[in-house]
Amino acid sequence: MTQILLRPPFPSTVWNTRRPSLTQTGAAMANNSYNEAPLGTLAELPVASCPVETTVHTLSQRPRLPPELTDKVIDHLHSDIPTLCACALAGRALHARARAYLFRTVEIWTSRKCVRATSWFVEPAYARCVRTLRLTMGDATEAWGDERTAALLRCFHALADEGSNNQEQWLGTGVGVEMLCLRWFSFANMPQTSRLLALPSVTTLELTHLRIEVPHLLEFLNAFPALESLTVGSGLKLSIPSYYWNSMSPLPSARPQPRLRTLDFANGYCPVTELTVFQWFLDQPPDQIHIKRLGYVLAPKSLQLPASVLKALVEMVAFGCGHVHKYSPVIIEHLAVLRTLEVHFFF
Repeated sequence: MTQILLRPPFPSTVWNTRRPSLTQTGAAMANNSYNEAPLGTLAELPVASCPVETTVHTLSQRPRLPPELTDKVIDHLHSDIPTLCACALAGRALHARARAYLFRTVEIWTSRKCVRATSWFVEPAYARCVRTLRLTMGDATEAWGDERTAALLRCFHALADEGSNNQEQWLGTGVGVEMLCLRWFSFANMPQTSRLLALPSVTTLELTHLRIEVPHLLEFLNAFPALESLTVGSGLKLSIPSYYWNSMSPLPSARPQPRLRTLDFANGYCPVTELTVFQWFLDQPPDQIHIKRLGYVLAPKSLQLPASVLKALVEMVAFGCGHVHKYSPVIIEHLAVLRTLEVHFFF
């Protein structure tokens, strides 16, 4: 029996040739550097229509590449942003794994980027791909509003109550934002944003050039239940400089406290900030202290480690060592002689 196979004159993939707008696809990709996430590339990814094919034999199918091979190709191209964008637009088979790489790191520093990112990440399939989120307020002319930033963060909070399926775990998605970097934020001017910044999936937090009151800072740090690494950079301005630690102050027990393993004070000397954050760290119950690395610029001489904290450090820290600089204050000497704590000094 003769088979009748009808094919279009051009059997390749059929594309929608209508020029997309900035809010739909990636017309602005050329304006972005390859180091940043290609925001604007995958706004509403058009799925390429397969070639129309008609046959009288129902078992006749066109050969397809096995998914294992296409996955290897995408993994090999993980740092080639333009090629990944093309793969993401090529069809359903390449779309999911390509977007997992394209949206792994997202950096936003203008109002326009914030609005566009919100329109994309309202789709959970895109929001689940983000692992690192960097938010930079910028100067006054480029500052985004409180409502816009809060709308962006709500996209990631919506994932907290959703379960992830096996495919998402296999693709490396479905976990949520793990690293949050904040720069040039004024918490007093952004109340909605301040309440939404504490994403429950964040394990690494970096703070640089922030303005915040001391009580709000302590509440903010306590709001990250999965926090393991905290870096306090330069320019963190506290509104109450005369804040002193009270080791007997109660801690909120309604939610789990952070279990820090890394605490760094880097890129600047701000004794009030260092004292406040370190006192917050010591204010945790001794059985919750799991610190393995402490990076310090300088330390206030008046701060002393309680005996219970020293005991917890000795028992719980698994490895590392430190050395004492001749100008190091007493607090650094106490930490260094433990010989079980990795201590880094920045002079």
